[in-house]
Amino acid sequence: MTLCLAQYWAGPGAVGYPPSTILACSIKLFTTMPSTPPLLPYSSVEPSAPRRFTDLLRNGRYQFTERELMEHLRMTYRTIKQREADPSTLTVAEMLRVAELLGEPIEKVVAVVIAEVQSKG
Repeated sequence: MTLCLAQYWAGPGAVGYPPSTILACSIKLFTTMPSTPPLLPYSSVEPSAPRRFTDLLRNGRYQFTERELMEHLRMTYRTIKQREADPSTLTVAEMLRVAELLGEPIEKVVAVVIAEVQSKG
């Protein structure tokens, strides 16, 4: 393995070996690397629930551009920014559109909004 590494880093034609041999050695290097540790169960990897409405929109499972948010939520850029700054002004219809956009149950969206409003209040 060390010989292959020296040949790989020395470049083509190193140590009198044809390039195909060097390529085979470099592939062997990467296939003999130790395996990764086993993955943790899904429940322990799952991120904690978003604590803010902004996190729900920006850092959730999906990433949206400002334009996509404006189209799907039927809000102007200014309105989205106002709702992120003060989620207590969200209407039920707006929360329903957010839940539909994110594919989340409405209860989760409402819970996030209520928790943020209570923490600020």
